[in-house]
Amino acid sequence: MITDSDVQKLLTAFMKIFATKDDLKEFATKDDLKEFATKDDLKEFATKDDLKELWQKIDDQMVDFRNDTNDRVDAVYKELIAKRDEQSMHTHSHMRQDDKLQDHDLRIGRLESKPLTR
Repeated sequence: MITDSDVQKLLTAFMKIFATKDDLKEFATKDDLKEFATKDDLKEFATKDDLKELWQKIDDQMVDFRNDTNDRVDAVYKELIAKRDEQSMHTHSHMRQDDKLQDHDLRIGRLESKPLTR
């Protein structure tokens, strides 16, 4: 048979486990929940599919941008290589002319140093 002390122990145990009326007063009421967003309000936000589509568009634009940038850099690089080669050929041309001038100076110097005989 259950005694009064057993009932009191059970009530004490239930009070620790289950919420009381005072505890439930802290929870939101129906009126409180009306202030939150409704399903119709949330329809304006992006869905996962919308975000995936947006991400794909951004990714495609980045690929296009990268390709365009690489094409432009390649064009500038080709011009730079052509200018460098042209400059190198120009420098070698001057070196050949300088060698010829030195040779001519040497030969003219030899000719001028010899006495003229008639």
